Amino acid sequence: MRKINLHIKEYKLLIVWLSYLIISSSMQAQEVFIGGNNTMPVLDAETYQYKESIQGFSSQTRWVQASSDGNFIYTGTIYFQPELNLYKIDATTHEIIHSSPVPFTVQDLEISGDDQYLFHHNSTTVYKVDTDDLMAVDSFNLGKIIRYIEIYDENTIYASSTERIYKLDFTGHTVMDSVVFDAWNSPAELIINQGKTKLYSLKSSMPNTIYKIELLNHEIEMSAPLTGSIGMTNDLIFAEDGSTIYVSTNGNQDMDGSLLEVDPLDLSISTLVNKDPGSGVMSFDPDGDLWIPNNTSNSISVYDPANHEVVHAINTSDYLGGPFMVAFSEGGSVDVSEETKTPDITVFPVPAKNHVRLNTHKNSDYRYMLLSISGETKRSGILKNYAEIDLTDLPEGIYIIRLYNETENLTKKVVKE
Repeated sequence: MRKINLHIKEYKLLIVWLSYLIISSSMQAQEVFIGGNNTMPVLDAETYQYKESIQGFSSQTRWVQASSDGNFIYTGTIYFQPELNLYKIDATTHEIIHSSPVPFTVQDLEISGDDQYLFHHNSTTVYKVDTDDLMAVDSFNLGKIIRYIEIYDENTIYASSTERIYKLDFTGHTVMDSVVFDAWNSPAELIINQGKTKLYSLKSSMPNTIYKIELLNHEIEMSAPLTGSIGMTNDLIFAEDGSTIYVSTNGNQDMDGSLLEVDPLDLSISTLVNKDPGSGVMSFDPDGDLWIPNNTSNSISVYDPANHEVVHAINTSDYLGGPFMVAFSEGGSVDVSEETKTPDITVFPVPAKNHVRLNTHKNSDYRYMLLSISGETKRSGILKNYAEIDLTDLPEGIYIIRLYNETENLTKKVVKE
């Protein structure tokens, strides 16, 4: 009976290995597309390594958005140029597959939750654009200066302007309501909570302030100073679970900028950390880290919300000046069928049951990711000489460990019995 059980175990491992060999050649690497100049650099989102730059834009790009499935990247050109366009990019091949001319400029590009429409403005008019052919299907001329927009639904947009936030109805082309601010207290960037009951806005001038607005009656419910922040407020974004608002400021020539964690209920500040100086639009990567472009310092700060710290600063000077916004996708295939051979890093035991241990004899630190053979991240952390990964709740099979830093990108295999 013991001999038969051993044969069954070996047979199961053989099936797992064969499955791995079939799937590994098609594993997808997360990629990041960076807007901010006349070319669009593409990086490996896990290792931060530069891959290539997309060419062919008529002018500088700034805002970028990704479709929810990560298959397409959208961007538009800005400033006063003879030719300005919206662009649709194949995220796998990095090719521009469609472009369409736009009037004046593309500012504050947003994408609807169903991926059907893009919205952007040119400082006075908001445009509603079909994502298939990039043609404008509707527009709303507010007749006033527009700073930022936020999508409520596919027919309703909030737009911040001088001393007011307007609710625009594309169905009837009417201003449905507005939020009135005190004189000299004009709103800037906007976000709406998941329940679509509250609107949050930053003040466009000093002192740095955040506002909480009740959408039932469109009145300011409360405001709070962003005490301790350095420079002007720049952007705000909700945590993916809606429990926290992250606010960035741009700093100044002598001091770093700030990142603040704000409670959306009472607008209290729980965390304040420094980041590189500069402005940009924040985005979460698929693994939950927050990317903060800093255009004046040519860098992108990567913030770990779980540990409340900036874990990496990407210097973009070699391939892009002035990074402003990023978008993420599932990119080209990564061949992990061959394990990196290095005696300086050991993974044991193999096969493993409940834990696997990593040892390095190098002086370098690494970030690691434990991936399933389909490319899903199961664990992540930092390797400093020694690390232990808990496998207890993971099913049997083969997993990939990626170890990387600024100079190395290594791959190890793990079998869990």
